[in-house]
Amino acid sequence: MNKKSDNSLPLLEDRLSLFKLNKIDRDIFLTINPFKEIPNNKIFKKVTFTHPYYDTETLTYQSNLHKIQNQKHILFCGSYFGYGFHEDGIKSSIDMLKTLND
Repeated sequence: MNKKSDNSLPLLEDRLSLFKLNKIDRDIFLTINPFKEIPNNKIFKKVTFTHPYYDTETLTYQSNLHKIQNQKHILFCGSYFGYGFHEDGIKSSIDMLKTLND
């Protein structure tokens, strides 16, 4: 990071290499709101994330999900079927599972 974050923000650091998503021989950490500046030579990649933006059309599509859910054995779930938070993703997964025919 090129500037210090506000210390009132919570620090989040996750060791991504533990997930074995990448075949990399070094540790990779995801750091959000660092308390001190991270040297540029330690930064692998900078990414900016945002929550999804919703408009009236989005809300209409969300309310019509039941019309396409489990049609032709295709299932949909994700946080974008709520307000974009982790909890919405979990709720969406549960709702999707309820459409499965045993």
